[in-house]
This record gives sequence, C-alpha cells and structure tokens, in this order.
Amino acid sequence: MSEPGRPGTGNAWLFGFSVGVIVHHSDDFGRVIASNPFITQRNEDPQRLHVTFLSTLPSTVALNNLKDPLDTTDEYFLSDAEVYLFCPNGYGRTKLSNSFFEKKLQTLATTRSWKTVTALHNLVNSRKSPLVNP
Repeated sequence: MSEPGRPGTGNAWLFGFSVGVIVHHSDDFGRVIASNPFITQRNEDPQRLHVTFLSTLPSTVALNNLKDPLDTTDEYFLSDAEVYLFCPNGYGRTKLSNSFFEKKLQTLATTRSWKTVTALHNLVNSRKSPLVNP
C-alpha cells in the first residue's frame, strides 16, 4: 500500500502493520463544504452531518454494486471521492460506516464530523498567508 515518498510509507516497517493515509489539498476542504447537499439543498442540522473521504474514486463496477443497507434512516450522497452523510440518530449508530464503504467501494475510507471538516478548513485557511517579498 505504501509507496516511497508517500505519506504512510514506513508504517509497516516501524510499527509492524500498515496504516492507510489520505491526504487532501487545503482547497479541497472549501470545495467539500460548498458541495454538501445536506446543507445547500436541505439545511440539515450540522451536528448530524459527516463526510467520508475516499482514497480513490470508486470504479463503475463498485458504484453499480453499492446498495443501501436495510433498516436505516441514514442517508448518503456520493460525490467524487467524498461521501456526504446525514445520520439523524448519530454516526455511532449508523450502518454507513467506513467498513461499509470500504467493502462496497473497494477503497480506503475515513470519516470526519461536519464540525471537524469545517475546523480543518478554517485551520488551513488561517495558515495561508500571501507571499511577501523580503
């Protein structure tokens, strides 16, 4: 899984097991925030929203095999390499977990709450500063 010069490289050697790493550019967070359909189209409670980040774009075959789990009130919207989640009963009770998406889409997944996504966006934007000529 790890490649030389890539984040996560050496985890298996150092710790004895491999740890997947998903890295995003700072601009990605702004796009993710602006594109959340549960905010832009339905104005859902942000405390019930999460984003699952995928390490790769899912294949067409994987997308065609993606079926909603039974007996859930949770909803998702897949957009590129992000899955927007609405979990009215909380993420701890959802069947739309990282494992669900990893198995169905055959890619690494990590989920963050909407609060964390917006905090990361604010953090990376507060650290951006214009280049100053010395």
